[in-house]
Amino acid sequence: MNDPAIVDVAVIGAGLAGLTAAARCAAAEHSCTVIDPRRRVGGRARTDDRRGFLFNQGPHALYTSGAGTAVLRSLGVEPVGVTPRLAGGVAITAGRLEPFPFDPATIETSNTLPGPAKGDYGAFLGALADVEPAAHADQTTTQWLEQTLATNEARSVAAALVRLATYANDPDHMSAQVAISQLQTAFGGPLLYLHHGWQTLVDTVSGVATDNGATFTHTAATAVQQLDNGRLRVITQSGNIDSRTVIIAAGDAATTRALLPATQTHDPEQRPARVTCLDIGLTALPDPTRCFALGIDTPIYLSVHCPDALLAPEGHAVIHVARYLQPTEQPDADTQRAELETTLDLVQPGWRNLCTESRYLHQMTAATSIPTSESRGFTGRPLSAQTGIAGAYIAGDWVGPVGLLSDASLASASVAADGAIEHLAHQQ
Repeated sequence: MNDPAIVDVAVIGAGLAGLTAAARCAAAEHSCTVIDPRRRVGGRARTDDRRGFLFNQGPHALYTSGAGTAVLRSLGVEPVGVTPRLAGGVAITAGRLEPFPFDPATIETSNTLPGPAKGDYGAFLGALADVEPAAHADQTTTQWLEQTLATNEARSVAAALVRLATYANDPDHMSAQVAISQLQTAFGGPLLYLHHGWQTLVDTVSGVATDNGATFTHTAATAVQQLDNGRLRVITQSGNIDSRTVIIAAGDAATTRALLPATQTHDPEQRPARVTCLDIGLTALPDPTRCFALGIDTPIYLSVHCPDALLAPEGHAVIHVARYLQPTEQPDADTQRAELETTLDLVQPGWRNLCTESRYLHQMTAATSIPTSESRGFTGRPLSAQTGIAGAYIAGDWVGPVGLLSDASLASASVAADGAIEHLAHQQ
């Protein structure tokens, strides 16, 4: 295992999954190179600095009770941020604002829920922690909500919470297992808005990898081949890289299929979760009491991330407002931005006079693929070792039976790295 021309692990992709896999392998004292054409690492977890305003790729929150946080801590990475303020949060319904029903007190005071629906929704929240997600894997989210809640009003509020927890607007196809699991994770522990953005998380994980000897090769991988001697060869635009194991964390199933032989890759149905997002930097927050808004009859979400999280110059503010898109929805960019601005007018009137920076993201992918009831939820996703090639593994938010969004990316990266480490141990 001392051939300097051969690396132990080649990781394709420098998003959060690829960086995590590289950090884990490098920490186990295996030579590792990360292959990615971009000079800037992080993928959808990167943060853009716009004149001192730090914009994530849309509204990002880290679930501290999720699988991803446990993976980060296993690498010695402790996320640093602040729990968002939900007091004063509002529901948007029929063009008006009402207190959002988060708990018994707000359930009683919010006109979002009429009398019979209050008890219906309260019972739903009270029983949520005891629901077994896997028992509902082959149900759609719509079917589960119709079975669980007796009133349309309570179903609408619960559906809004599902959109918030999953970043998806596909209840007629999304497995109820996914909805239940994400709601339990969201209510199971504090959320964090990360100080200085998710780029700090990306840079810290990348630092763990490089501190343990991992290197970066800035080129595009085009194929992975298995050699006669059992080793693997990554074909890149700059030449070949031979390795004993390969971890592909380069995107979705189609990207993976393009790198591996088509007959040896698992190809699940891909139903991406997409959002449109407007990020706003303000010199001050017009109404500090309204830091959260969630649409009930429209799939809108607004969140004030700063000044609580450190994402702007002192005294300034960052607001994210987003719309969860249905899978086949193709909204007009100008129309969609206008809708998001109208939402800001409703929740934070006066924002236009205080806005100094903005960014609009149209049809941004929040999750590569949402598990469906047809594929029986998380069990329908491919496993990290399901490549047909010994020593080749995959990772990403569409891989493995654990979690959604960054939780899935981090969990599958950990499993892929463990598989590569075990494979290397058997070669000794």
